Amino acid sequence: MGTWRNLSKDKKLKEVDTDKDDLDDEFELKLGTNINDPDSDDDGYWDGLEVAKGFDPLNPDAVKVKKRI
Repeated sequence: MGTWRNLSKDKKLKEVDTDKDDLDDEFELKLGTNINDPDSDDDGYWDGLEVAKGFDPLNPDAVKVKKRI
């Protein structure tokens, strides 16, 4: 998992998307997804796409979240 030391001092977590999944690192840390893996649950869909479509990026089953993030 990434650490604060990996980021340059002038960049904020909101400006960084380490795994290029369309979710910034700060949001991923809040969600509990892996900032170094674009598909945290290994279901074939990037975390950012799952969040955008209302699915749980931590559940490999096609489960919609009750409340959109």
